[in-house]
Amino acid sequence: MVKRVDIIAIANNYTAMQFFKKKAKGYKGIKVADLVQIYLEQEEECALCGDKLELDTQKTHVDHIVPKAKGGENWTGNLELVCAACNYAKRDMSLKDFILLCLKVENKYHNTELLPKDVIRQIVEKRWRKENTKQRKKV
Repeated sequence: MVKRVDIIAIANNYTAMQFFKKKAKGYKGIKVADLVQIYLEQEEECALCGDKLELDTQKTHVDHIVPKAKGGENWTGNLELVCAACNYAKRDMSLKDFILLCLKVENKYHNTELLPKDVIRQIVEKRWRKENTKQRKKV
């Protein structure tokens, strides 16, 4: 749940407001308040991996859950904030395809020094729960 106190804190933070203004400018029909709401709903974490987001236009991107290349549109229910690394990895994949790719990687590298067994699975399960919650709200 987004708290009024959090919204006020962001509104009073010049750097945060500059970040959200720059990002909103690139998405027709999306307002600064929409992106702030998404940011706070995600608890300041990347929607895909859960890392803390930095309010830096190079390090945090707006992602279309259903990619524009696959018919996705600019509306708040189709947008999420993600770290640059996740956005570059996801590219124009659907969430389902991205999760399947992550699972393939996890399958190949599980129980190795490179990737402890449950890391990707935890990330994917957390993201999947958030996605299902968003879909229920949309209906």
